[in-house]
Amino acid sequence: MRRRRRQFLAVGVTVVIGVMMFAATYDSYRNLEVSYQRTYDRLAFADMTITGGDESLAASLAAIPGVRAVTVRHTADLPVTIGAATLRGRFIGMPTDEQPDVDKIQVQRGSYLLSGGANEAIAEDHIANTYGLQIGDPLTVAVGQKQKFTITGVAVSAEYLWPAPSTQESFIDPKQFGVFFVDEELLKQLPQSVAVRQTLVLYDKGVVTKDVDAAVRAAATRAGATNILTRADQPSNKALQLDVDMFAQMAIAFPILFLTAAGMAVYVLLTRIVFAQRSIIGTLRASGMSARALRRHYLGYGLRVGTVGAIVGVILGVAFGAWMTGLYTRTLDIPDTIVRIRPITMFIGLTFGIVMGAVSAWIPARAAYRIPPAEAMRGITPSTSGGESLMERILPRVSRLPVRTRMTLRGIGRAKRRSLTTVLGVVLALILIVAAGEMLVTTNHLIAKQFKEITLQDASVIVDKPVDKELLAAIDAVPGVAGAEQVAGFDVSITRDGTTFATTLQGFEDNTQMHGWTNPSGALPPSGMLAAKLLKDRLGLSPGDRITISIPAQDVSIELELVGFVDEPLGTPLYARHDVIAKALREAGVDDPETVMAEPTVATVMTRFDPAAGRTATLAALKNIPGVVYVEDSRTLFNVIKEEFSLFDTFIGIMFIFGSVMAFSLMFNTISVNVAERSTEFATLKASGISDRTIAWMIVGENLLLTAAGIIPGIVLGVWISGLLMATFNSDAFNFELTTRPLTLLLAAVSILVIALLSLIPGIRSIKRLDIAAVVRERSV
Repeated sequence: MRRRRRQFLAVGVTVVIGVMMFAATYDSYRNLEVSYQRTYDRLAFADMTITGGDESLAASLAAIPGVRAVTVRHTADLPVTIGAATLRGRFIGMPTDEQPDVDKIQVQRGSYLLSGGANEAIAEDHIANTYGLQIGDPLTVAVGQKQKFTITGVAVSAEYLWPAPSTQESFIDPKQFGVFFVDEELLKQLPQSVAVRQTLVLYDKGVVTKDVDAAVRAAATRAGATNILTRADQPSNKALQLDVDMFAQMAIAFPILFLTAAGMAVYVLLTRIVFAQRSIIGTLRASGMSARALRRHYLGYGLRVGTVGAIVGVILGVAFGAWMTGLYTRTLDIPDTIVRIRPITMFIGLTFGIVMGAVSAWIPARAAYRIPPAEAMRGITPSTSGGESLMERILPRVSRLPVRTRMTLRGIGRAKRRSLTTVLGVVLALILIVAAGEMLVTTNHLIAKQFKEITLQDASVIVDKPVDKELLAAIDAVPGVAGAEQVAGFDVSITRDGTTFATTLQGFEDNTQMHGWTNPSGALPPSGMLAAKLLKDRLGLSPGDRITISIPAQDVSIELELVGFVDEPLGTPLYARHDVIAKALREAGVDDPETVMAEPTVATVMTRFDPAAGRTATLAALKNIPGVVYVEDSRTLFNVIKEEFSLFDTFIGIMFIFGSVMAFSLMFNTISVNVAERSTEFATLKASGISDRTIAWMIVGENLLLTAAGIIPGIVLGVWISGLLMATFNSDAFNFELTTRPLTLLLAAVSILVIALLSLIPGIRSIKRLDIAAVVRERSV
């Protein structure tokens, strides 16, 4: 091993990276799961959240076996002013003096709500950090008339570890949304259209969740619930679970690629060692060494490199996993960070390395003891088949090329196993490089598509009075505004085959300029509605279905025909024309649907800006219009989403670097073995007067041809695996449909060629140092 320490070191590095990736990602995945679970257990995070239902629902749920606690509360989304900024505030009702049985909060600063307190509010941690809120700071809340609240505490909530307002809003500008906890009695006084009644259910430990879910769902449906949300579908938990799933995927797929590459490198290296030591093997066999001892000796090479690499990989991986867990929980302000050293991680990591070493060394070790002693002692490797190369047989004109070119082509076929391992190494490396590139391109493309082709408005104006023609005219008259439209937005739910799905229903003008449509016609249909494509599989919807849509805030259900689907990266909303929704509401018994759809709790004014106008000045002018509460800037939301995906991009970048290291390691080993195996041939060529440069070009040509042979299958498999990986991240919030760009694939191919050229440098240098006399002496021994 000392004589080939560089080759074994390259193999060892690949093993270390593979095992380290497994240990780090698996431990991060498990650490995040138990960290979240610790927080959920401490704060009694609801297993089921039910919106609506009659007064008897809580008692019915409490009687279900497996239900430990039930809490009833109200929530309301209201404009709130903090200093000079006005934003959407979510106010959650809490009992005074003591925490609720379900969905408690962890007060980090200040105190909990006290009975008799005058409009006290506890700020959730994210909004408190965003605005630097301190104990005693005032809030102004628009509830009919403006009311003053005082911040008495800052708390963490299991519901908002990730501050997602709903399943359709996994990302939001942190300056435009905040959660506050107030006295439940205050929210009870608000009308049903403002404050929504929710029933929270917590299960006993150890129950069969699926069975209790079914019983709770049935009871809620009988009581007239308008939305039923499991813990798995809760917006914050679902968003966090996407990252857990990412670590889980990485913990299996990518280490297997690295360890497969390391196994191939060990196989190639040991095969060369066995061939080089044929004379010694023959002598030992003739002297009585048993086949078992010989097999054990060569297996030891693979076992040693696999074991040492696995030990180092496990140590680094466990440490890296702990660091990643801490970084992640600190970044997201998760209150509990649990880092555990898991024996199972060490065992599996070591097993990966040892099994890889043993399996990859088995074939060369078996070949060593199966060589007949008399043949082995002759010291000459049996010749492989010669003759014309495959390319010469397919294209006869190739046989007219110069001799050195034909030697390059024939060298590929002379050692088929070595050539095949080189091609497979290129394929494995490209899978990782292409997967990294495609996933990065896909996320960036989908975000750009959402905000450049679909979400076309520059800003959404939120008001505190009904939207009428005068208000629209005032907004449209602001310098820099190129258009303004009233858009209706309802929080709704669809129940189909016993499954209730919460989403939003948005109503646009017939020829809206605020939204781009991805259905075949490129426009809203004159009747019926459009739905997100993900709902096709989620609820089994098909065009032509009559869908019943429940609108809890208006205590009404409407029916619309599904006309088609839209393919949008973010969210799973429903869309219809403004007049279509108004007609459906009227048919459902609403006397004046136009008035309902103009109410500030429903209506938003979307605007587009003149590209030549100053964006900051236009936004400021919109905020100064009487009746405007706050303005949501679409560009800010775009930047927020880009920033949130930066952690994902970092992991993709690490994958690309590791893939490049793997490619270099494998190709360096293969080329080094190639040069060592053919040292006699190269020495003969040098002795015949062939220059070092010519021999170097022959080596470069042969290995670039092998690299090129692996590019197309590597790219094809890389794209396919990328699609599978992206599909695992699909949810109610995201539709990750793989985006493939020719430039990305071209760059991947160029990258692998560059890596191949770099890995050739040590082998080419060894040609210059080749001692002809020493090679002849070795051959004669």
